[in-house]
Amino acid sequence: MAIKNLLKLRRLTAGIMASIMLFVVIFFTSFIALEAHHDCDCEEDCPICEAMAVCKDVLHNIGTTVLFAVVSVVSFFFVTLRVSEYVCDRFLWTPVSLGVRMNN
Repeated sequence: MAIKNLLKLRRLTAGIMASIMLFVVIFFTSFIALEAHHDCDCEEDCPICEAMAVCKDVLHNIGTTVLFAVVSVVSFFFVTLRVSEYVCDRFLWTPVSLGVRMNN
């Protein structure tokens, strides 16, 4: 019973995090698109230019993080697959399971 509740909580947390990430990406992308033709008259400390720089940095970091996560998960999957193949080949096969006759 507790495991089901834990799995539901994990799914709920993952759904909330995915929704937040989607909202951030859509909001920052739309802000950059709306202010793309911003004509900056002030030479320094322009709040719109600073906000656009922050949005671009966040979007760039999200992309880098997602790429790192995908590469990590795929690498872990292939390493686990190779290790499990080695373990199965090495330790789980016995002469009986292979059908080797011991009485010559």
